[in-house]
Amino acid sequence: MKINANTNQHVREFLAETLGTFALVIFGDGAVAQVVLGNAARQDTFFGGFLNISVGYGLALMIGICISGGVSGGHLNPAVTLAMAAIKNLKLIQVPVYMAGQYLGAFLAALVLWGEYADAIKIVEVVVSPTNSSSYTSTTHGIFASYPFFDTNKVTT
Repeated sequence: MKINANTNQHVREFLAETLGTFALVIFGDGAVAQVVLGNAARQDTFFGGFLNISVGYGLALMIGICISGGVSGGHLNPAVTLAMAAIKNLKLIQVPVYMAGQYLGAFLAALVLWGEYADAIKIVEVVVSPTNSSSYTSTTHGIFASYPFFDTNKVTT
């Protein structure tokens, strides 16, 4: 069976962005999780720091671009997709396809990562805050999101 190169181009782009973004998040956030959880569990800096996370994210970006670059250009980020559409390097009909793939890939990777490290997160949370067993603390929040360095109760409106 001969497959035409233009057959289901949007599906191919969607899957490429999904897999590329999945790889970016699983390896990038995986590096963050390893450093944060490893250091918190051992209560030292054996598992590294900012440099290890930066190298991990750099390699994750390279892997994601290698996976999706040949099919979709390897945007891996809705901001890049929007910028490409703004300078007319991407058709407007492709923007929702790319963004949907990126959001799905990132969400699935974060879900897999949370499932893989759920026990370690719970162990670290018990070590950091033995009395607070029902919620997460700022020790592990940074694995999945960015937060200000200062305590949020210091912010006034």
